[in-house]
Amino acid sequence: DNLVPLVDLTGKFLKGENVPELFSGKYIKNEYYDDSTAPEKSWDVELAILLKTENKAFKVEKYVHSYPHCWRTDKPVLYYPLDSWFVKMTEKRQRLVELNET
Repeated sequence: DNLVPLVDLTGKFLKGENVPELFSGKYIKNEYYDDSTAPEKSWDVELAILLKTENKAFKVEKYVHSYPHCWRTDKPVLYYPLDSWFVKMTEKRQRLVELNET
């Protein structure tokens, strides 16, 4: 319940005590930069390298895998620890249909 987000809703690392200053304010994925301003390596790669050089990662290697992308922008989808609520619509469906028909 005490999840601390490290990336804001625009895809940039937050500034603060939980994020190294080196990453603060930078986009986590290069796809979020304008073409002319993107660094050579994306910050997720830089972070993996940093952890390895500080001996804080057991193993770092490239791994090709599928990743969800937004259908409109084709940018990587980022997931955030946000509070959510859901309504079980199967129990309400019939009543909703009845109300729509009136």
